[in-house]
Amino acid sequence: MYQDSEKLTYYIVLATNAVVNSEKGLEDLPADAKVDELQVNGRTVLKISGTYERDTKIGPIIGLLI
Repeated sequence: MYQDSEKLTYYIVLATNAVVNSEKGLEDLPADAKVDELQVNGRTVLKISGTYERDTKIGPIIGLLI
């Protein structure tokens, strides 16, 4: 169950022709979020970890889309 504050880790496998631009697109992540770029079987995988908090104004968080 998702609590008010919880440490979460997401792994995102990018398309083969995707380019990672860390200067744009990551500003919506929590301030303490750590983003690591990994190479797995020739594919780029982003590992995003940090402490996420529920915004009680919008209800429980169902998922994170990046």
